[in-house]
Amino acid sequence: MKKYPNCFFKTVEEGKPDKESFDAFVQGKTAESDINELVQRLNDTGMLNRLEKELVAMYFVYECKLPWRYGASFFEQQLIDYAPATNYGFWSHIVGRGTSLKHNRNEDDWLKMKKALEQVSS
Repeated sequence: MKKYPNCFFKTVEEGKPDKESFDAFVQGKTAESDINELVQRLNDTGMLNRLEKELVAMYFVYECKLPWRYGASFFEQQLIDYAPATNYGFWSHIVGRGTSLKHNRNEDDWLKMKKALEQVSS
């Protein structure tokens, strides 16, 4: 954030999230039990590993279609290892707007991850 000040907050084209969808997500009451388990653990312990954070964030953005800044804010409230630059940088990469192109994700990345998870669950 020191190198790219305010780049995460300059354009706010997203709007507010659907309240029902957002509430279901943060309470761990989505249609996806694995995501619910991770969100519950985040709520209970304040901790997820890197891959779990990525899975939860990609689900939030690409399945729930919720605004990424609200997800970043939720992580900010819940994570005990929270650091502003790391958190908002992480979420900006999840939506493909990060400052490092090689770390940016998109919906195709989510679909690949989702397919891999379905194969593991089967």
